[in-house]
Amino acid sequence: MPKQEGPFEIIDKKSPLVFKLRLPPQWKIHDTFHASLLLPYTENFLYGRHHERLPPDLDEGEETYEVEAIVNHKLIRNRFHYLVKWEGYLTSENTWELPKNLEKATDILR
Repeated sequence: MPKQEGPFEIIDKKSPLVFKLRLPPQWKIHDTFHASLLLPYTENFLYGRHHERLPPDLDEGEETYEVEAIVNHKLIRNRFHYLVKWEGYLTSENTWELPKNLEKATDILR
């Protein structure tokens, strides 16, 4: 079964079978999809109506989040940026981070 993400808001109906979705800004994909690729949202008994984020850990008074994986990287102005999948969060909530923001995750950067 193909991987599914979401839910996403439908922001425009281009035709009876084509819909424009509000996608996370870090996703570099086209935001318009044929209806055959979409599924209606249904509540999940684990998360209810909205996915509940896990609370961040407190590390020396600062909030810290667990890195699940580095899923991509790129070099911008001679500095590496890493696309981080956060533990307990949806893939749609991945973020691009500089190494200085990942000091506690040095083992995963090797």
